[in-house]
Amino acid sequence: MKSMKPRKGATLFAMLGVMSLGLLSAPSAQAADTGTTAFESCWADLDTGQSLCVAAGEDLFTAIEEETGLTVVFDTEITVSGATFEPGLAREVSPRATVVRAILYDDINYGGGSFVVTASIACTGTGELLTALHGAGWGDRVSSFKTYASCRGRIYEDVGGSGATYGWTTAAPSLGVMNDKGSTFGTKY
Repeated sequence: MKSMKPRKGATLFAMLGVMSLGLLSAPSAQAADTGTTAFESCWADLDTGQSLCVAAGEDLFTAIEEETGLTVVFDTEITVSGATFEPGLAREVSPRATVVRAILYDDINYGGGSFVVTASIACTGTGELLTALHGAGWGDRVSSFKTYASCRGRIYEDVGGSGATYGWTTAAPSLGVMNDKGSTFGTKY
């Protein structure tokens, strides 16, 4: 597994709970064409600035747990890179757990590579958490997204949550004119 160092501006959201997950990703055409490792799925923690990407076919959630001690948790069924996961507890709660706030996808209809946005809390109350997509390697790349943990999501064309937008919504199978134009992703209750 190849790990990326934490990036400035990387974003993560988390919540209480624990789930053991597996992830299978389709191989990336970029890897076959260039002979380099293509990162298919990524994770970033806004609280600590930690981030991690894994190559196609590697288990992102196990890699997160092994490298950080965090266990990713979600409260509804999710699909990441073609693999579907049911909510529920599979092992004891770890000292630090993360909650999935959203999953961003490379392709429309929730396909292609994925970026899991997590934090230490779910979306409750007021306020918006912004994720800098360029710092996480996901700028101008998102084509669809789903939110979890009572969150709604919005994609912004410019850094810092400005410019043209798409959202507030819980599911966006296509971003229309905002396809592959996002620099910032926001989540709120």
